[in-house]
Amino acid sequence: MEVKRGGKGKVEEPRHPPIEALLAMTGETPAPGEPGTDAKWIEHVSNCPTCSELFQELRSWRDAVCRGDAGNAPEAWVRRAQERAVPRSFLAPMFGTFRADVVFDSGRALAAGTRGDALQGRQWVLATDRLEIELSIAAPEAVEAPPLSGQILQIEGAPVTLGNCRVVVVEGGRDGAETNTRETGEFLFRKRPSGSFQLRLEGDGWSIVTPVLEP
Repeated sequence: MEVKRGGKGKVEEPRHPPIEALLAMTGETPAPGEPGTDAKWIEHVSNCPTCSELFQELRSWRDAVCRGDAGNAPEAWVRRAQERAVPRSFLAPMFGTFRADVVFDSGRALAAGTRGDALQGRQWVLATDRLEIELSIAAPEAVEAPPLSGQILQIEGAPVTLGNCRVVVVEGGRDGAETNTRETGEFLFRKRPSGSFQLRLEGDGWSIVTPVLEP
């Protein structure tokens, strides 16, 4: 709002009400003379098209906030909004073959010039739209660490059974060792792959294939 300066540095009152005054007026409009009410601003808003329009916008905004997001929308509108917000495929059972993408690789995450611990091994995080796979492989010199272990986690969509899924190590294009997941989606292999490998995970109606991974 415009503020003018009078003579000798005095500040004249603004020609229009400040935004704080308009916000204060967006409740039940008080009668002139009530405590905390500036009657001249009420009269000004009634006679000023610019301030009146701004006041109505602020009042509409306040009413929308008070109603909340849900309001009393018809059930059909709510259901349609939910379906549009979430892809239909996420609401259906998981079905088909999927390829996982590497979203984290500890071997590439090391800062330049940093040498990794020889016994630390390597970790990956791989993901599809719905599932995430955390995978760890021990270094050849490691004795106590599991040779190859991991866990399947759900991140999106309708519930997926993660227990008793088949996990196969693929080396050189051929199926090798295999195991099954626990109820928590965890799995463990007793032998470390000798070179580059892939994993194929098979559940109820779905399978996931990882890219070729280099230990």
